[in-house]
Amino acid sequence: MEILIPGLSDVTGALLTILCICLTLTWGIHKWNRRHKERLASKFPGPTALPFVGNVLSLLNKTHYDLLWIVTGYCEEYGSPSKFWLGSKLLVFITKPEDIQIILNSSKTLAKDAVFYKVGQAGIGTGLITAPLEKWKKTRKMLTPSFAPREITRFMPVMSKRATIIVQKMQHHCGSGVEVEFYPYFFTASLDTICEASFGVKVDSQLGRSRDWAEVLFRVLPLFVERFFTPLLYMDYIYEKTSSAKVMKKDCDDFRDFSKNGSETAAQTNCFVLLMLAIHPEYQEKVFEEQYNIFGNADKPVTLDDLDKMKYLEQVIKETLRLFPAVPIFARYAEEDTKLTQNYVLPAGATAIIYPFFTHYDTELWPEPKKFNPDNFTAEKMANRHKYAYIPFSGGARNCIGKKFSMLAMKTTLSIFIRQFRVSTTTKLEDIKVYMDVVLRCKCGWNMTLEQRINQKS
Repeated sequence: MEILIPGLSDVTGALLTILCICLTLTWGIHKWNRRHKERLASKFPGPTALPFVGNVLSLLNKTHYDLLWIVTGYCEEYGSPSKFWLGSKLLVFITKPEDIQIILNSSKTLAKDAVFYKVGQAGIGTGLITAPLEKWKKTRKMLTPSFAPREITRFMPVMSKRATIIVQKMQHHCGSGVEVEFYPYFFTASLDTICEASFGVKVDSQLGRSRDWAEVLFRVLPLFVERFFTPLLYMDYIYEKTSSAKVMKKDCDDFRDFSKNGSETAAQTNCFVLLMLAIHPEYQEKVFEEQYNIFGNADKPVTLDDLDKMKYLEQVIKETLRLFPAVPIFARYAEEDTKLTQNYVLPAGATAIIYPFFTHYDTELWPEPKKFNPDNFTAEKMANRHKYAYIPFSGGARNCIGKKFSMLAMKTTLSIFIRQFRVSTTTKLEDIKVYMDVVLRCKCGWNMTLEQRINQKS
């Protein structure tokens, strides 16, 4: 028996009409409010965007393992600059040095994107990396004197001590013929160096003491990445209901204490350098030759004068950072319209995505970019290349405050290590697969064998 409710169809029809009117008005207001942005964005090449969702559908079923190759594909197809609509958020990919220079040096694009870096603030606090502009200015001004060259040299004994512990801890692997994962040794050394040099705190994770700090980092970083690459979890009221949020909340205070350092990036770069030398023994011997010319057979601490003489080692480090920039992608937010080259204008409210991982492989800038070639960084070649063709430490006012510290620490650590060991590997350069985590990661790890160098030139 069918029961008819008088006027029900009329009510339903009225509600549908109201809904359609509301949606139309919402869409009209939405289009009106961003008409200026859309007018400027229309000049950029890029994929066709759908209403409301933009180009988000192309990211379905993708993970952070796919990010670099998705962005690389867009840059190869559409060039630079090119656009991508993340819902109503306009992203503009920038890979040309001339435009990168404009973005990183303009006061209009000094801010970092509030949405993207909000996720970082939840995990690592509002330090220099994630801080809003005004807080960043105050913090940077306060910290800059601590990273002056004269101050940094005071940390060299700490760097040498931690590098020596790496040698001692890895000694028993010599001659075994078994490939060893290098990363844990270099990560704990970097963590201990930063904590002791910057905070005066001896964590001693290298020696098995206070390893819980390192474990906190390993536990929290994947959770941070999971949220970063899942836009739905950007909304706090959804994320707070997940199990990941509970773990993050528990570890967050401990994690923040150690997240403002470069332990991750320094450790991975050291491992990548040694992997490159293991793959290219001819370059490894040139590095050792330079070390022998500086130190001979003497097993003495590294001084600042010694580091200044390590020109070839520095070339090797720079070439490694070209191929494997620790931070392969980062963002800047346009607070005002910003003129780029080729008559493009980055509209206010857009986010510029700077992509060193693509720039560092640009065939117009680098001959045979997929090859490892330290000669890319001879003084002559560097002088003839656009200075923003190489940006492993970002650039402009918001560049990495610790880049000199990092280079000093890496050269010290590698000098001590290379004088003691010869490294080799079965890995080929073309076998290395990387992906974007908090920093650039290597899927295959950093596995090498060790051979003790005799205490003579050999």
